[in-house]
Amino acid sequence: MTDPSTLQSDAGFWERLDARSKIAETLGDAFEAADHYVHIWYSDDGPFTLRFYVKDDRLVLISGTAAEPVSALKACLRRVLKRHGIVADVEGRSLGRVPELILVVPEPGAVLRIAELVIEGLPGLLAARYRLRSALLTHHVHWSFKAEGQALAPRDLSVRNAWALCTALRGPTRAAAPDLSSDEGAQEVLAELTRQFTAIGIPIQARQSGCCPARGHDGPHDLTWDPLSHEDAERLTAALLARPPAGRHLHVPASEAGEAV
Repeated sequence: MTDPSTLQSDAGFWERLDARSKIAETLGDAFEAADHYVHIWYSDDGPFTLRFYVKDDRLVLISGTAAEPVSALKACLRRVLKRHGIVADVEGRSLGRVPELILVVPEPGAVLRIAELVIEGLPGLLAARYRLRSALLTHHVHWSFKAEGQALAPRDLSVRNAWALCTALRGPTRAAAPDLSSDEGAQEVLAELTRQFTAIGIPIQARQSGCCPARGHDGPHDLTWDPLSHEDAERLTAALLARPPAGRHLHVPASEAGEAV
């Protein structure tokens, strides 16, 4: 017969592991927002180990360059952590021309603080992309962008997510939603969303993609958009934040959650 105390112990283990998984996910999201990548190792009760490369075109946490000695980069990172009251062991190594920094962080709260520092250090366009992503997600709109030069190049947007964005910008309405699975409905969404963008001063052009929609998307085709300037991204963010968070009327199926910014 199974010992109940064993079940309770197992439940506690998985709860701790799940909590730590969410912390690691938060840190990963922060590095992704900086167009960076971090390798994360953790258990249910031990420290978090973080590894990331120092790249000249994608600085994160420190201002050093890949040409500097690893010892100097480690010292710079230690100063950053000390200034913010974060306790962590810092190591490093050189992999060819790309230095790698390694942090061993004993406290989960310190990992979250590191994530905050990464977000706080985002440069202009990446910071604008992060703010836009957050504003879109408050309305259950999953739309991703790639930073290219001085603009944000939007990924294709599903018709259903486009309708959620349209509803977020104009507010709820009693009018029936268009048929999101038809060409006519997609064109109606496109026209309405274009009007909403024009109303807030964003001259973005959109059209139906010539490709089949991504797996799990409704509609005959996804919608393709021209790049958003930094100013237009901020304008769209402000318009979304001026609206209350989404309610039930903005439901987007979980199958489309892969379109995160």
